[in-house]
Amino acid sequence: MRVAKFVIPLLIVIALAVVINAYVAQIPNSPATNKNSISQAHSAEPDKDIRIRNKLAELLSGAGVHVGKALPVPDNDTYKELRVHWQSSGVPTQTSSANLLRSSTSGVLTALTSKNKNGALPRDRSFELSTNQILVVGLDRNAELRWWRLLLDPRLVRSETPAATGELSGEEYYLTNVDFVINYPDDPEIRELRLYRPLWSGKNFQLELVSTLATE
Repeated sequence: MRVAKFVIPLLIVIALAVVINAYVAQIPNSPATNKNSISQAHSAEPDKDIRIRNKLAELLSGAGVHVGKALPVPDNDTYKELRVHWQSSGVPTQTSSANLLRSSTSGVLTALTSKNKNGALPRDRSFELSTNQILVVGLDRNAELRWWRLLLDPRLVRSETPAATGELSGEEYYLTNVDFVINYPDDPEIRELRLYRPLWSGKNFQLELVSTLATE
């Protein structure tokens, strides 16, 4: 009887402890859960920056661009808005518009206007290349990377036409003439902007220089 008196209360205490622990673990906003989530987010951020830095260094090394040990993080509260005109080379397609190309070609880029703007530029958190993008990099006088940004090719348009079955069929074209804007940090160290077109070799991406624009 004495053993039963001690065993039963002990079992009750153990059962209560198990229930309490299970309840606390299920609370989504508990301090422990939030602390672990914040800690994981902070630890993942440097790893992502390192991966982006390594990809940029690998791609740009052949172009004579130096990427530092860490990616530059602009903290300016102003930026520059550069308006650019792109005159593509190539022969337009035989379509309803004489201003379209079937494939991306090179051409001539001309800086039109530059304006100072207030505000901070968003920071790119990923680096996923595709052939319909343009990589823009800001370099200093020593060709060291000061800033980068992936832009959708401003010439790209998509045309959808109905097939004989009534289903829509989409095709991509490129405008022969287009004006677009590049927003980059108001950093006095940035002396030029280089625009590259990613090309897929079947195994990896390689960069083709489209144009270099002076910022001064």
